Amino acid sequence: MSITVRGIRHFGFAVRNLERSLAFYERLFGLQPLYTTSSSGPRIDRVMELNNTRLKYAALDLGNTVLELVEYESPYGADMQQRNCDVGAAHAAFVVDDIEEAYRVLQEVGVQINSPPSTLMQGPNKGSQYCYFRDPDGIQLEVYQVAT
Repeated sequence: MSITVRGIRHFGFAVRNLERSLAFYERLFGLQPLYTTSSSGPRIDRVMELNNTRLKYAALDLGNTVLELVEYESPYGADMQQRNCDVGAAHAAFVVDDIEEAYRVLQEVGVQINSPPSTLMQGPNKGSQYCYFRDPDGIQLEVYQVAT
């Protein structure tokens, strides 16, 4: 027996400052929140497996999924700087039409870029290009141009 999956509804990142993160995603990708809201109380404590949880979050529409940004006001979380090889490390890849233009914008905005765009030289995605970078909280992100 297995669970039938129809897609991904959303993915989420915990951020230090929701307003700063929203400004980053708006400046870089032009994304506006679908909504922002907050939550607290015993139910959210159970769901998050925390005590005295108080959070605020926003949802950004990416077309085929939603990016959820969550700021925990309580409890105050630790800053994590995971390496890509660390178990549980995650990233999001944003599909773009022009990787060179995306790279230019990343440079203009002044984000931490891992390296210039790279091209996949073999495999099922041969010819696709990608570039990894980090958001203000050090979260690993990627822009990805599908091979034509």
